[in-house]
Amino acid sequence: MNFDEIADEINRGAGCELKYISLSPETYVTEQIAQGVLADWAYMLSSAYEDISKGKLDKISRDVATVLGKPSRDFSTFVSGVDKAGTWRGGEG
Repeated sequence: MNFDEIADEINRGAGCELKYISLSPETYVTEQIAQGVLADWAYMLSSAYEDISKGKLDKISRDVATVLGKPSRDFSTFVSGVDKAGTWRGGEG
């Protein structure tokens, strides 16, 4: 999923009005550093987010099941569970 698709899924599953606004990697890093994030971490995250936006990380892995000992779940199921818990409404769910 790209970030626009993630925002759309959260909108559908949680009834939120969320819009993804893309930033250049340079702007992202500058804003993160201004918020107190270490520069190395901001650059690493920027690189990972750029890979996600280009679809480079779109492979499904079995690592979650291997590491956690339980099956992974798709993002729609995750959003639905978070919404039921009330996370996006301050725990009022």
